[in-house]
Amino acid sequence: MYGLLEDPWPIIYVGAVVQAVLLIFLLVTRRAVVLLWMAVVLLVTLCGVCLEWIVVTDVESVENTVYEAAEALKSNDVDRVLSLVSPSAVQTRQRVKLAMRHVKVLETKVNDLTVKVDYSVEPKTAKANFVGIVALEERTKDVLPYGRYIARFTVDFRREGSLWLVTGHAESKPF
Repeated sequence: MYGLLEDPWPIIYVGAVVQAVLLIFLLVTRRAVVLLWMAVVLLVTLCGVCLEWIVVTDVESVENTVYEAAEALKSNDVDRVLSLVSPSAVQTRQRVKLAMRHVKVLETKVNDLTVKVDYSVEPKTAKANFVGIVALEERTKDVLPYGRYIARFTVDFRREGSLWLVTGHAESKPF
């Protein structure tokens, strides 16, 4: 069920296939009642797409947190970034503070984002994997040899109340 609520395309695809079958049936039989069924299928498809848009799943919540963190980095708002990191994630919090002291972030991008949620534990946890691209300007010299930092990140999340907060991270060597 969650799969249908994370992406509207399966709903649209099924609705289009059923509409095509009904259209063929209409052309063959020429029965006006088929138009009624086509209207019902269109209405159900639209309701399904609206439901998908309204319901925010755990995967989408984690994705939103990743994108919110990228925006907070881009605006160089350390407090906002730290508000997305659990107080128990001491190492990640220190890494954010240290990095933000040495660089000014100009642009951020998140590519190839995948999220897996573990529903078997309470509170729920999740793991996000993505390639992070950060264009930056050094505040202090000799910290980074380039004005662009690209690395693959694995970020751990835990549901704390209604929020998904970062509990740890790992990053590959920069590309």
